[in-house]
Amino acid sequence: MQDLDRDDIELILLMAQDITGAKIHRTHDSVLVQNVRSRILRNGCRSFAEYLRYLDRTPSEEPHFISALTIHTTAFFRELIAFEQFQKLLVSPAIAQLKGPFSLLSIGSSTGEELYSYGLILEMHRRNTPGFDYQLEAWDIDPVSLRLLEAGTYPVTALRHIPQRYHALLDKTEAKSGTFSPHSDIRKRVKTRSKNILEPPGILERFHFVSCRNLLIYFDQIKINKAITHMLQLLQDQGILCTGVSETVAIQNEALKSCGMPFFTRKAPAEAAPVAKPEPLPLTKRSRTIKTIAILEESRQHREQIGTLLREAGYDVLSSRNLEDIRSAVQNSKNIGLILLNNILLSGKSPLDFIKELRQDGYKEGLCLLANQNDGAFTERALAAGCNEVFLKPLSSDELLANCKRYLGLPQKRNVFYPDLIMIGASTGGTEVLVRMLARLPQPCPPVLVVQHISPNFAQDFAKRLAQSSGLTLGQIRNGERLVPGQLYMALHDYHIRIVRQDGSLRLDLNFGAHRNNHRPSVDVLFESALGGRTKIVACLLTGMGSDGAIGLQKLRQQGALTLVQDEASSVVFGMPREAIRLDAADFVGNPEEIRCQLNEILGQKPIKSVS
Repeated sequence: MQDLDRDDIELILLMAQDITGAKIHRTHDSVLVQNVRSRILRNGCRSFAEYLRYLDRTPSEEPHFISALTIHTTAFFRELIAFEQFQKLLVSPAIAQLKGPFSLLSIGSSTGEELYSYGLILEMHRRNTPGFDYQLEAWDIDPVSLRLLEAGTYPVTALRHIPQRYHALLDKTEAKSGTFSPHSDIRKRVKTRSKNILEPPGILERFHFVSCRNLLIYFDQIKINKAITHMLQLLQDQGILCTGVSETVAIQNEALKSCGMPFFTRKAPAEAAPVAKPEPLPLTKRSRTIKTIAILEESRQHREQIGTLLREAGYDVLSSRNLEDIRSAVQNSKNIGLILLNNILLSGKSPLDFIKELRQDGYKEGLCLLANQNDGAFTERALAAGCNEVFLKPLSSDELLANCKRYLGLPQKRNVFYPDLIMIGASTGGTEVLVRMLARLPQPCPPVLVVQHISPNFAQDFAKRLAQSSGLTLGQIRNGERLVPGQLYMALHDYHIRIVRQDGSLRLDLNFGAHRNNHRPSVDVLFESALGGRTKIVACLLTGMGSDGAIGLQKLRQQGALTLVQDEASSVVFGMPREAIRLDAADFVGNPEEIRCQLNEILGQKPIKSVS
């Protein structure tokens, strides 16, 4: 077999993210790549490209490929605190009054160890409680793991994780096989579905208990919020949602309240604060002026190939196999400038019907079909339906880029430079975002100045934590202090921090002037102190209430600074970022992980000294 090269590996990781929705950590790279390499060898393919062709024509291989791209980490009775809480729940009055079976859903169930841990507890409770019964359901994106769950056979080495009191509920096979199974009374109550919680549930059934433990850690905040929204749709009104212990800090949903770590339940209607429906943000992560190309294509391989090519050329890309994803993007964003649509039945609908619907809905931008054969009659019908052009496949890379250029022009390039200074403003919810976003910043790094609205009682400890996480040295906060690369400067008390230029260098200035936007320190005061001169600046505005920092960010952008703003889905409070976006103060809008990627790209530039 030809060894996997860098492009193969990057494509594997992109496909893993596309299929699972997970953030792929560096620690998982080698595992996923080795999994795929094993599938290539098992099927006698000589290269990854040959394996992809084999995958496309062999439907039976797809479940194994999905399994290869999935992280499998599970065990019986993992994080005992959750199961101890679950046992207390079963003896509560609410459960005693249930009419009908207690229903439990395990999401991201993998090979079933967690589901059967709940099953052992429930089966023991059933045997000790007349009239009680239960049902179990397991969801996972990996069909191979679900088949193993349905078989319910585990190595005897896993027995050490199961408390002794439940061993009587296990069916042990003969010693030579070295395996055991949960009792058949448990297994017969299990139903499985191959589903991804990032997709709308699409079913009416609701559960008393939904467990999604240690799955959210693989998602960014946007996808966490989406998963929580879908799980709420699956909960009974008095139902319980259980997450992993480490995931509780990521639960940012107005409809949920904690009922004992790691359990959540719905707030009563009076407790849930009304939330105004926000104005939809641009789909693109960059400036509003850049148009996005939407790809509607059934084949995952083709979506990846086209999307990768266009992204590398500098275009923003949205790709999906789902008609409704594209329709929703068109309805909620003015930024879709070109749709590339494959000429096959999509979700049971003719592409020409879909084109007509889009035009009837008012979509006026470019819409092109990718056809497998030259058919003059079909082309006429497509043009009559509202299609701009029909391109004949296969389309070379040069032809595809040339056609995109005709509709959208050349992709706009941001003015990326190595900065003299990084300035960040944040308020409500900003502390955890800052720690994640600045963790292990690339070196060398210019001075980083932070205004975080925080009580002075906690500011010093937080600044130390942030410096440690980022790998920066905590700089001295005093008047006239020269700003030094590799150091972090943060307002620690009731004063503004500003920068001043003196003797050819940037220095710190502590200012006890009036509050600005009801804050001291104020983000606007810091940002506006950097105006003038030729200092190269990157400025970030993160989650927070109000509008502090938005005007200052707008002025910095107008002067040529590169400005990064946190998006709505990942913001605890979307006040400050919303105002910045409204003022067109953002070069880039994204979640903390995406902003960090931008910082990595920027700090990867070669430093060039500028005159302040």
